[in-house]
Amino acid sequence: MRRATCGRVWALAAGLLGSTACGDEQATSSPDAAGPRMGATRDMGVAVADEGVPLWMDDASSGAGGAGGNDAPSGGAGGGGADVPPPAGGAGSGGEPSGGAPADRDSGTPPAGPDANVQACALNVTPANGAARPTDILWFIDASPSMRAEIETVAANLNAFADRIAGAGIDYHVVIVGPDQQIYPQRDAQEFFPICVPPPLSARAGCPDTDSERYLHVRRPLHSREALAVGLDALPEYRRFLRPGAATHVVVVTDDDERGSNPNADEFDAAFAPVAPGYKLHSIVDFVGYIDGCGVFGDECSCGERRGQVYIDLSERTGGEVQSICEPDWSPIFAALEASVVEAARLPCAYTIPEPPPGVELEPDRLNVSLTDGAGRETELFQVDGEAGCRQDPLGWYYDDPAAPTQVRLCADACGDREGSVDITFGCVVRKR
Repeated sequence: MRRATCGRVWALAAGLLGSTACGDEQATSSPDAAGPRMGATRDMGVAVADEGVPLWMDDASSGAGGAGGNDAPSGGAGGGGADVPPPAGGAGSGGEPSGGAPADRDSGTPPAGPDANVQACALNVTPANGAARPTDILWFIDASPSMRAEIETVAANLNAFADRIAGAGIDYHVVIVGPDQQIYPQRDAQEFFPICVPPPLSARAGCPDTDSERYLHVRRPLHSREALAVGLDALPEYRRFLRPGAATHVVVVTDDDERGSNPNADEFDAAFAPVAPGYKLHSIVDFVGYIDGCGVFGDECSCGERRGQVYIDLSERTGGEVQSICEPDWSPIFAALEASVVEAARLPCAYTIPEPPPGVELEPDRLNVSLTDGAGRETELFQVDGEAGCRQDPLGWYYDDPAAPTQVRLCADACGDREGSVDITFGCVVRKR
């Protein structure tokens, strides 16, 4: 098998650009070569792909005339002794008296044999360093009169909570389902208290609050015993605000439990999971339920009506937080929610392609992506046709813009709530199913 050599290959692993070389012999650098040249190479034990012409190639290895070494392009003045017999004709020096293309270069007339179009691809493994997975956070808030203090606590702390999420590098959306003004519908004979979030989540100061780029208030009456029912019923109003592939968190805040003909844990999960695969439901609920005769709240007493069992069941099923609504200090509650949100976005889903160095050109059809999980197992990912292609291959990847790509994006199952690293290699024909 002939020796595989190539020009300068640039490997991007997790958004970091670094230069590597491929081949299994030393290449020399010449100040007279056109564009940057690669220095000494080493055997990297890399895989070989059919027709694996380097994706990112400098001018000196792309067919333009240059000088020096075994990588001298076709038609240039050869220098240094190649140990591959040259084709006949032409004048040259070193090991290439003909001046023609060396037999181990893709010069348009490759040598005969089964390995004629094989090139080696280099892989540079570095830790992931991309944009964190987008995150959508939905709050289903019981607005009954007994919840007034809790409503005010959520409204007063939501901006700081969102700021900390943003500080972790997470692109977030916040949705609230609940009323925006105090109302008393006669048909329900129930009173509802307003939920009003100040800027910067709200686009303007004052109440009712105002939707913004990151904030959506679905203005629905939501009383005791119906957080899941109203949350599902309002889905058409906030579904457009949920992003495919985003980590989704639902936070239920209530001092009661889902009752009557409203959905139980199984029914809610069956309806919501197809919309937000892998969602987590967090419960800020009463742990005990009302006990007659409890004058002073303590561990054995309650601050609410009923234990929020349906919500607790969903939290345990989806890996969400379960917090007591009776706590006087909600700082630990918000801290636990923040930690869960950041954890779910830990493996980035988007990796920016940096500007190539001078003389280097990107060929999008010669890029490959692999995922190494927390146990060190590597999986080669396949390119899919945009975000829609993730339905057929949830572990696939795609470009943000196939015509002019700036990012490599992973399908939801390949990122987010998992440990591991992502490696992106330039130079070999893209893997597709």
